[in-house]
Amino acid sequence: MFAVIGQKIVTRLNSQSAFTTANGSNKVFPVRINQTTAYPATTYEIRDVDNFISKGSSLDSCNVSIGINCFALDYTTTYSQAKAAIEALDLYSVTYTKIVCLILLNLILNL
Repeated sequence: MFAVIGQKIVTRLNSQSAFTTANGSNKVFPVRINQTTAYPATTYEIRDVDNFISKGSSLDSCNVSIGINCFALDYTTTYSQAKAAIEALDLYSVTYTKIVCLILLNLILNL
């Protein structure tokens, strides 16, 4: 489940032109940035997945809390990355094997 959530995050960010303009294409990584990647770049960390059980005891939905870290050499670029990430992911929902996951965003800016 976590791998699929990570793929959804990366796909969503890389599909948004405002984000790829600020961050560059294919520069979103889980937890750490590759050593060979130049800034700007972004990392994400899945912090929590809360399941909601319905009255019938079936898993109907979940909330996913993630941390996004934006790295750049200047404030303006980092701000642009963060703004685009928020616009792309805040209250974003996807269906995953009949489970609706809502992504809750916790953003950290790093210069």
